Amino acid sequence: MPDPVPHPLTRRAVLAGGLALAVAAGCGGDDDAVTVDEDGGGGEGTTRSLVAFFDGSSSLVPGRPQRAPFGIGDDRGALVTDVPDELLFTLRDRDGRAIGDPLPTSSHARGLPRAYFPVAVTVPGAGIYGVTTQIAGETIEAAFAVGRPEDVRIPGPGDPMPVVDTPTTADPRGVDPICTNEPPCPLHEVNLREAVAGKRPAALLVSTPAFCQTAICGPVLDFLLAERDAFGDRIELIHAEVYRDAGEAEEKGASATTAPVVEALHLTFEPCLLTIRSDGTVDRRLDVIFDTAELREALTALVA
Repeated sequence: MPDPVPHPLTRRAVLAGGLALAVAAGCGGDDDAVTVDEDGGGGEGTTRSLVAFFDGSSSLVPGRPQRAPFGIGDDRGALVTDVPDELLFTLRDRDGRAIGDPLPTSSHARGLPRAYFPVAVTVPGAGIYGVTTQIAGETIEAAFAVGRPEDVRIPGPGDPMPVVDTPTTADPRGVDPICTNEPPCPLHEVNLREAVAGKRPAALLVSTPAFCQTAICGPVLDFLLAERDAFGDRIELIHAEVYRDAGEAEEKGASATTAPVVEALHLTFEPCLLTIRSDGTVDRRLDVIFDTAELREALTALVA
């Protein structure tokens, strides 16, 4: 593996505005102009908005079904609690034309005080897209960008998992500390490289509880820790921090130097969970927000 070149995750600030305390409230959208409202919402006079919880330009690849999580906000984008159990979402091109059939999507909120909707979208090519849905008689919408396949470098389902070392208690690999959870979590005993080489299924969570830009890194780590009894003997559960140095992260925030695993995976956001099959390919990827139900489903699929 070539030496990673540390760089600040510039898109993380955008996502911080989009998720902005998913456990409490949030606002956001994408910054590209399209027919649908670029900041999320439903137009003048609406009381609800649609909030995109992902960076499509770095994470979505044309031509394959992918998970795109959205939340329901008020007219300012703050997440609300009164959402339906299911909504129909429609993918649209930049001119507002529908692409494919409506996408029924159930809400997810197990372990979280606010629900989100992990919509399975398939976009035909790079460009700007919109998603619309109706809630309480109002049409709400959000826009997002999709990058060219050659520019999207984050591994997704079916892709080979990059060979990468993760910090362990035996070898922190220059990351200090290897865990900012309080107390430090026990998911730092196994190096991901060794797990993949040993053809063992693995689940890697990249998150930073102390310095998360979206206030969800700690909760999702707790979700993973809660699955140790059910899956710990069949799946290597591994946690890796986002930043190399906690002191620098405290001082510089999102512009601090990122850890090698972040560079190797080309992540522009956190948290990110990847489940990895015994053959070394990615099975599923859960970006930015997930609940206990989605996590349990992903882990169950890995050992099915």
